[in-house]
Amino acid sequence: GYPSRFTCTVKRDVKIATQTSYENCQTFTYNGENWCIVKEDIKDRGGNHCGGRTCRDCPKFVQGPVSATFSVKKNQKWAIYTYVSGTAGDRGGYWKITITSDGNIKVKNFRRYNTCSSSEYFEILGIANSVLETHFVEISQEQDSWGKNHSYPARKGIIRILKSQAYQEDKIDISVSDGCSIKNTQGCVLKNEWICNQDGKNCIQTIREGVKLGISSQKFCYQTSSQIDSYEVCANGNAITVTSSSGYNDKTFSGTDYWFYIKREYECPPDTIDIDLSRTEDVISSTQKSSNTITYQDLGQTYSVDVSSVPTTNCPVAICTVKLQTQDTSVFVDRTNRAQTPGGSTTYRYEKRVCQKDKKGNWACPLNSGETKVEDCTCNIGLDSVGFTTTISVLGSVVEASKDIICSSSPP
Repeated sequence: GYPSRFTCTVKRDVKIATQTSYENCQTFTYNGENWCIVKEDIKDRGGNHCGGRTCRDCPKFVQGPVSATFSVKKNQKWAIYTYVSGTAGDRGGYWKITITSDGNIKVKNFRRYNTCSSSEYFEILGIANSVLETHFVEISQEQDSWGKNHSYPARKGIIRILKSQAYQEDKIDISVSDGCSIKNTQGCVLKNEWICNQDGKNCIQTIREGVKLGISSQKFCYQTSSQIDSYEVCANGNAITVTSSSGYNDKTFSGTDYWFYIKREYECPPDTIDIDLSRTEDVISSTQKSSNTITYQDLGQTYSVDVSSVPTTNCPVAICTVKLQTQDTSVFVDRTNRAQTPGGSTTYRYEKRVCQKDKKGNWACPLNSGETKVEDCTCNIGLDSVGFTTTISVLGSVVEASKDIICSSSPP
């Protein structure tokens, strides 16, 4: 088998969603809506001033001023509420409410015609248009037109400064889709890696064929907005930051390889390595010697070698050693070749050769262009001459047939 490769991706998505939230506060319900009590003042004189004129000359009822500075969030309302009870008189009650909201003064005058009853007043002063706002409210109430035959003083009064419990805010989360963690990468090598923008585009390669490319600083950013705010979202590998234009809703997610989009390519070794020895086995098993001829079969063809001229002297054959320069184009397990190594594709090998006799009967080592003789011709081979000569003759013919033990499907 051969090494196999697969690709996978890691994605991180920032999600910004506007939602309705509720403050944790002391609440007051008015007309079915819950309000947070920002500030309240309750004044109770006690007793009952209805049905008599014994308190005609009592001091008039005055309450406040009550004030508060408070913050409201997007779409959160603020309001005031007042209440009085227990006034009496032949002309009912006259009341004045003074409201100051962010420097704007408003006066409300009204008359209650019902003797010995209560009255309340509610007014929404505003609603927040921004993510966060700060406001100031001051309110007071008093019995107005105080005088003979007008009214008796109130028994109880309530002043409340309110803001709605419900408001809107953005919830910011990050989700991770890791398609590489679900793969079995044991024994595999990360060969290539790219970091990209949030759409998986404008990618920059950080690893090429297993070598880190030394990308020291890189940053991807994009703009987005919600119903209530706008944001810049950036990734730099160590963190993904969310920066709001309002400055009130910033968030940072930190970790290793914190990018929007990562593409990776892994190379894994084969489960098994198959080596086809059938061609070599066929050559060896078919080799036969008959008289002065050795025959063998290779890829369906029969070949023969004449060994009738094998010498029988004390030095039937001399051997020399030659150094050859070759170009190695073999492919490694990781699919690279020698051309990609520091030494390049040039390699050297040593070869034993049968020497040849010249006209004077001297042994000469046969050399081709670019070859170097490493060891001169020698008869001191330590083996039976006839047997060694036979071996050399056979191997010289068989070696070409057995060089390639893998690619053996067809003749060269």
